[in-house]
Amino acid sequence: LLIMDDDCGCVANAMHRADYLATIRDAGFEEVQVTEDRPWRESPAGVDASALTLRALKPKAAKV
Repeated sequence: LLIMDDDCGCVANAMHRADYLATIRDAGFEEVQVTEDRPWRESPAGVDASALTLRALKPKAAKV
């Protein structure tokens, strides 16, 4: 996000949206949907930072 006035410094560990959603899917969740996207900041380079609310399902593990 480049240098920007930051309220909490938490942007440094933020993930790109596609990587974040892929991580959720890789953890076994299905039907991942972004139900809310709350824009937080935009950097001078035009990179958005958002807070997301997701809905996803994780299938039950098969009984052995």
